Amino acid sequence: MTPHLTAAAVLLVGLAVLGVVLTARAGTRRARRAVHGIREITRITASVLWMLTAAAVIVGVQWAVIATHPAPAVIAVVLGAPGLLAGLSVARLLAVTTVIRTVGIGRNRRVPR
Repeated sequence: MTPHLTAAAVLLVGLAVLGVVLTARAGTRRARRAVHGIREITRITASVLWMLTAAAVIVGVQWAVIATHPAPAVIAVVLGAPGLLAGLSVARLLAVTTVIRTVGIGRNRRVPR
């Protein structure tokens, strides 16, 4: 016995297959976005940990120097140097005015013209 397929049945099967393909593709896009978000969170967390470690080292050195050398010039240098470095970092952070987006996937990334 041979099944009899009408044009409407073929059209419905084709639409069903197209729907499944589009749904699967949308799922992979969402998965890629989620992975990208997790990578960004990991980078932010690593940056925060480095910042806290650097701050702890700076405060420790400042405390040790101020506790052993109470001279005003030494205190000014110990407190002023990290302040200048922090100011430099903030100035460099605020100086970024453009974002360069790359085109392409994988190793073949290039800057658009």
